[in-house]
Parts: sequence; C-alpha cells; structure tokens
Amino acid sequence: MENVNFDNSSLVAVITGDVISSRKHAQSLWSTQLKSSLHELGRESLDWEIFRGDAFQLLSNSPSEIFFTAMRIKAGFKSTKGLDLRMAIGIGDVSARESRVAESNGSAFIRSGALIDKLDHLYVNLAISSGDKDFDEQMNAGIAMASVLMDRWLPNYASTVAGALKYPEYNQSELGKVLDIAQNTVSERLGRANYRVLLNFDKYFRSCMTKFIQRSVNRP
Repeated sequence: MENVNFDNSSLVAVITGDVISSRKHAQSLWSTQLKSSLHELGRESLDWEIFRGDAFQLLSNSPSEIFFTAMRIKAGFKSTKGLDLRMAIGIGDVSARESRVAESNGSAFIRSGALIDKLDHLYVNLAISSGDKDFDEQMNAGIAMASVLMDRWLPNYASTVAGALKYPEYNQSELGKVLDIAQNTVSERLGRANYRVLLNFDKYFRSCMTKFIQRSVNRP
C-alpha cells in the first residue's frame, strides 16, 4: 500500500482504546455508539479505525488537544447506559503513515498499544505514554484523577458534557435548546459531571504538552 505523505519530524498522538466488558452488551449497541463518537473526530480508516471487534485506534496531529479528544470520545460513549471505555494515549512519531490507521506504525502507535495492556495493573481507564518518564509521571497523576471523575459520569451527565464539548461556543441556554433540556438542567448536570474541573485540567494539559513538544523539537 502506498504511503501517505507525512512530516516525520512532527509529534502526533494516538489513542488506542477498547470497550470495557463488551461481551455484556449487544455489539450493535456499543458499535453504533462508538462509531458515532469517532465520526465527529475524523474520517474512518484514515483517522480512526475499529479493529479486533471491540478496540479502536485514533490518530491526531494535535497532541496538545488529545486529552480534550479523549474526553469527547468518553462523553459520547458513556451517553449510553452501561457503556465505558479504556484509552491509552501514545505520543511520538509516525514512521509509516498508511491510508489506514491500523496499518500505520511509529513510536506513537507502539507506546499507545503497549500502554493499553497495562491499564488494568495501573487501576486507571486513561493514561499517557510519551517516552519521557518524568513527563509521563507528571501528567498521569492528573489524568488519573480526571479519569476517575469521568468514570463516574451517569449517561445524562455524559450526554450533556458531550454536547458542551461539541459546542464550546454555546452558552448554557443555547446548549439546552440543542439538547432539549432546560438551562438549569444543563448547569446542574455539568456541575455534577465536574465539567469545569476537567476543562481546567485540559488547559493545564495543553500548556504542558505545548512545552513538551517545544523541548522535543529543539532537542539536538
């Protein structure tokens, strides 16, 4: 297969995820919900792909936005009762960018794939691996706490968060009209979902990742 042109000097982010307890739910249920969440983030096969039945990979050229992306996937998926995901973020390069994500390769893919198998032993459903131990320890301390907050979302909290993340320019009144709920309901659900806390962490994550990328680019 012909390689797609790609700047190998750039850092990318890869999310490898899988459905928690997928056998307890009808495949049509979680497959439809997962595809719906991923379709909002890119093109099937080129940007994301579902493989092995209940696993997926997503490639992003914006590592600083990858926690926000993970939140969007999580919120969309957990909008359906009983569904949840584990996700492993890998930061690195792409040595072979194919027209299908599942056939691409590079350190970002390797780190993400290796990390997904370790999540159970880390007792978290979201973590990051960049190849820099100090950076990973720093970021994973915050990601672990953020992950716990997201794991506790009820479906109506998750669906409201999903709407807020999809339409960040909307105020609560406008978001309520889109979601067909009252403004005070939007406010209550976002509060119970710790939405502002998670947005504050996302801001911190973006700042740290931007600095990490700058150090990596300037490293001899």
